[in-house]
Amino acid sequence: VSVRWHAVDTTDHSADFRRSNRYIDLSGFGIGYPERERLRALNGHALAWLEEAKTGRFKDANAAEAYALKYSLGRYEIGLEHYGELMGQLGFTGGLHGLDVGSGAGHWIHAFAALNDQATGIELREDFVEIANGVAAAAGLADRARSIVGDARNLPFEAETFDVVWSHGVIMFVE
Repeated sequence: VSVRWHAVDTTDHSADFRRSNRYIDLSGFGIGYPERERLRALNGHALAWLEEAKTGRFKDANAAEAYALKYSLGRYEIGLEHYGELMGQLGFTGGLHGLDVGSGAGHWIHAFAALNDQATGIELREDFVEIANGVAAAAGLADRARSIVGDARNLPFEAETFDVVWSHGVIMFVE
């Protein structure tokens, strides 16, 4: 088992990911121009779906659903290119199958799936799973990126299903 830890606020676009982390030497080198362009295009589809969802499915959303949509828009406004660059810097590219534990809006799995074979997200909240799968379909990633409702304490997967497992912004919610 290999563990990579980073201590950079991944919403800070000015953070130098390599120099900011004094604990490990990251082996990855980011992503190239073709990958950036692909992620930008996919992100455009994601944002369009989310904007449509505001007046469609989530028009009469309850407070929790409204939060999920607002949070999701914020992640995709940052952009899949940003998350893909971090995946590249972590070395999470090259035909892998990844799992995001606490996948929320699906932005990490969508970036990962665009750079790899397949990504799965597990999330407690149905509204986030609906958003993540809706975005995946709109971006043409539904065959490679899927989110499911589930609990990280009881993963519904066989051993060694995934090459890479990550979790971002979840540990503060774990008892």
